[in-house]
Amino acid sequence: NVQRTYIVAGQPWTPRNTSRKRYGEMVTLKWGLAQSNNCISAYLMSKLNPNQLVTLLHEFGINNPDIHPSMALCLGPCDVSVAEMTSAYTAFANNGIRCAPLLVTRIEDNEGNVVARFQPRMNEVISSESAYKMLVELRAVVDEGTAGRLRYKYQLKGQIGGKTGTTNRNSDAWFVGFTPQLVAGCWVGGEDRDIHFNAMSMGQGATMALPVWAYFMKKVYRNKSLGYDVNMPFDIPEDFNPCQETEEDPLEEVNGIEEVFELGCLEGLQTQVRQATSVCRTCVIARMHIEGCPTLCVPACPNNIPSHQNRFLHVQLLFLYAPAIIPSCPNLIPSQWYIWQT
Repeated sequence: NVQRTYIVAGQPWTPRNTSRKRYGEMVTLKWGLAQSNNCISAYLMSKLNPNQLVTLLHEFGINNPDIHPSMALCLGPCDVSVAEMTSAYTAFANNGIRCAPLLVTRIEDNEGNVVARFQPRMNEVISSESAYKMLVELRAVVDEGTAGRLRYKYQLKGQIGGKTGTTNRNSDAWFVGFTPQLVAGCWVGGEDRDIHFNAMSMGQGATMALPVWAYFMKKVYRNKSLGYDVNMPFDIPEDFNPCQETEEDPLEEVNGIEEVFELGCLEGLQTQVRQATSVCRTCVIARMHIEGCPTLCVPACPNNIPSHQNRFLHVQLLFLYAPAIIPSCPNLIPSQWYIWQT
């Protein structure tokens, strides 16, 4: 937990915190998220690929087409609607499956007969195990972090996860919270960002947006006809350990180059595929298949560059010094591969 300077787009960037709590200590990601610690978020982002984060944001339902792949994305600088943000958080409470917003669930005639029913669009964004890990971290935000006043001030009971958010100059205050049955989000701000509070004590998400969410949830629980149960637990295994490695995590090292694979018979070239960055945890288990020649055909490259695809690792190998094209993983977990031609 220390302040670092990173070079972003050729310029130095130094994320800062308003608190020096536990400065210089080794801390967990859970603690860093619970405390909204920018230094921890930036350090984690420095180990990942911003382009992958942009792809993941789109999978979560963030439709902004102008998200710039930058390290600063970890601190939330892109424009997002309340509906998009709230929809994204459904994946954490729903075993990794996101539910798109739906305004009309059914249509009835004047006699009460159901004419049509509608179901929300859903897509798997992360694995259930990843969702469990996020649950542990986001519940810590409420139980021991920046959203703690939900407990000690508003006396909300039951299992709750959530995240506070505050933009530069206190122009936007956010809180998105969820229970096992309901996700709700709140944004407080002005259409013109020149409208803002002068001090974080008043303009932060925990002060401006969180109370709105708290009053809303208290009314929800008071209305028994809605069917929301304050004692409902999250669907997570009792013995789940977020720090335990599993069989779905066969790689000892995620960052950096772990192995070099030799693939022959590709356009008569000798090619090396070096594995880097994050890898699909489910599909990498099929690494044994890469020893042979990947002969599956892929759609023609728009630049007329011949390519082959290895279906188990979701990677197209483009030759003649073209960059690798990364297809979407069917499990919606980003993978990245770097190609060297020899």
